[in-house]
Amino acid sequence: MAASGITVSGGRQLRKALRKAEGDLDDLKDTHARVAAIVAEAARAEAPVRSGKLAATVRPNAGQRYARVSIGNNRKTKNGVPYAGPIHWGWPTGSSKLPKKLRQVTGREWFIAPNPFVIDAAQRTESTWTRVYLDAVDEIVDKIGQTSNGTGP
Repeated sequence: MAASGITVSGGRQLRKALRKAEGDLDDLKDTHARVAAIVAEAARAEAPVRSGKLAATVRPNAGQRYARVSIGNNRKTKNGVPYAGPIHWGWPTGSSKLPKKLRQVTGREWFIAPNPFVIDAAQRTESTWTRVYLDAVDEIVDKIGQTSNGTGP
């Protein structure tokens, strides 16, 4: 039986390039911030409005490994918006967290119907933020290619 295998020429350069890629992918925080801002802007526009407080609490968050849009807050002041979760995800009529008199309302499945405006905004802007991610990854790949073949920094 003949021995089989793969020989990689330039294996050391390949390993170096892959380590560089891993480091560059860790530096995607700015890209995550741009993506979160795109979705947050769209979510603010889609937020249900009575007083405007809910839309004012939509904010982008980003880290090394995530892009997130947060809504609401639990402040007990007049500027508090503790109801953001139930507005977005809904609140079933039978929920034990509702006061008893509201739990016994019949004829309705939801006391507060779900209005997932942040998810809708993310889906509606998906082609835009996907392009942002693809451009960032292309930039990293180009930089690695330049580094590994000796034409870059």
